[in-house]
Amino acid sequence: MRKRVILAVLLITAFGAGVPTAVAVIHAHSGYRAAQELLAHRLWPQARERLASYLWLHPSDGQARLLMAEALVKDDALPVDETASQAIRCLAEIPDSSPLAAEARLRQGGFCFLLLQKPGRAEQLLRKSIELGGGLPAYQLLWTLLNFTGRSEESEEIFWRVYELSSDDQRPLRLREWYLNQFSPLTANEYLDRMMRILAPQETPTRTTESRRYIRFREREPEVSANHAAVAQWCQEEGDPDFAIRVLDPAAKELPAAKSDPFFLSVSIATHLDLGQFDEAQACFRRWPETDRGHAYWKWRAMILDDVLNQHEEALEAYDRALQLWPGPADMALYHRKAGCLTRLRKSKEAADTKDRVAQLKALMTVEAHDRLRAAVGSLNDPEQLAEVAQFYRQLGRDREADCWERHIHRMRARAVKPP
Repeated sequence: MRKRVILAVLLITAFGAGVPTAVAVIHAHSGYRAAQELLAHRLWPQARERLASYLWLHPSDGQARLLMAEALVKDDALPVDETASQAIRCLAEIPDSSPLAAEARLRQGGFCFLLLQKPGRAEQLLRKSIELGGGLPAYQLLWTLLNFTGRSEESEEIFWRVYELSSDDQRPLRLREWYLNQFSPLTANEYLDRMMRILAPQETPTRTTESRRYIRFREREPEVSANHAAVAQWCQEEGDPDFAIRVLDPAAKELPAAKSDPFFLSVSIATHLDLGQFDEAQACFRRWPETDRGHAYWKWRAMILDDVLNQHEEALEAYDRALQLWPGPADMALYHRKAGCLTRLRKSKEAADTKDRVAQLKALMTVEAHDRLRAAVGSLNDPEQLAEVAQFYRQLGRDREADCWERHIHRMRARAVKPP
């Protein structure tokens, strides 16, 4: 009898203790669907509470983590830095082996870039998303990031992937963005500058406001060499290499990545050459990574061979390579340098031809010409105006862009004559 009483007491106690646990488990199981409904009604705190219960029971549910990140970043009642950081940590729990990994890395990259304003970390995440199959959204955000951090010269390959992955209806928009980033970057970046509150509501974008953006990124991510290089590049381009070198030198000493980052090396070489520090410029160029043979590499190779080492024949080959790669076809200063190299080699006819090309480019690059082109790309349904854009690229020697614009023009004209 005594044993039966003890057993009954134990069973009752166990059942009583299990009731709250059972209720919690049932509540957690129903949390995902309930959270979806709460999110639809923009009830962010309540959605987070239900998702937290659900993730306690299902910590590996990637879809629930995507919803939790959404519930965090969309809640305007909480500090942006806090919610973005929590969302990034939440998404980091989705492993690279998950089918949702590409989407998770994309969202992490977007939060880092647009909310925390840390483009260095964002770039790593976006490139990982691309590696995992992130596709068009990841390429598109990476392209935006490169343009927004002073590295538009590095963005051509990414742009063409964006263009190729876009639908036929979206491709003209991409071509317009490409033109604006090439020739009117302040206009191209104005919307994002305002969204990030770099520009005041009624403020017009200028080179000075652009510098604020680079300074902010450097303050937010002092450990990223590219952020220091962007500030230094702005100073160097504005004719102040002395200040630029004061930005570059400490970063070069403190940040190991600066020793092999092509962007940092490119800005360093430009600054050292401006200051007449030829040995330092050569030392930077010798550190250029073997995996990178883009425009900047050939440009600096040409200039060092030509101006520093007096190896003009080798320099000429490098000039030709640099002028083939964007932004070489539009770089009048580089054509001038090539003409000087040809003169030193006593190739007078080739030098004269190169000077003629400079004159042609000068006519293409007038303020009035680009005012017309900006108006034209603002009217994507006007084939007559857009024909001037196609012609501009053809005269610039950029056949790929010209062909793309002409395909769009042909498509519009075909639609116009198609019977109803």
